[in-house]
Amino acid sequence: MADMTKAQLATEVLRYLSVVAASQTPAAADQSLAEAEIDRAYLRLSKISLAPFDVGSIPDEAQQQLRDYVAFYLCPAFGLSLERRVDFERAQRRAEFDLNRQYSGRRGEDPVRATYY
Repeated sequence: MADMTKAQLATEVLRYLSVVAASQTPAAADQSLAEAEIDRAYLRLSKISLAPFDVGSIPDEAQQQLRDYVAFYLCPAFGLSLERRVDFERAQRRAEFDLNRQYSGRRGEDPVRATYY
């Protein structure tokens, strides 16, 4: 896949949240709301060095993680149920973990397994 623009990511987020169907184009208000949240998420992630790319050109390896991360923060705007929000919160945490693993150079918070002899 190729790099994704902010507008394309906003559309993907809205589809992921089931705000628009796969074949539909999002309403302009929904699109601009999603793009504004992408900007805020990008700033948050950039401050902790988890977004070393331009927000207008999102690389393939960060697209799904950024989609999941942004979706969680957009849940309240679209009145999603608490159960759905919990699912999106899990996806958001996993996305941040994956971005940390990809861009920080550390392995992350994997469990440590000790072998005793």
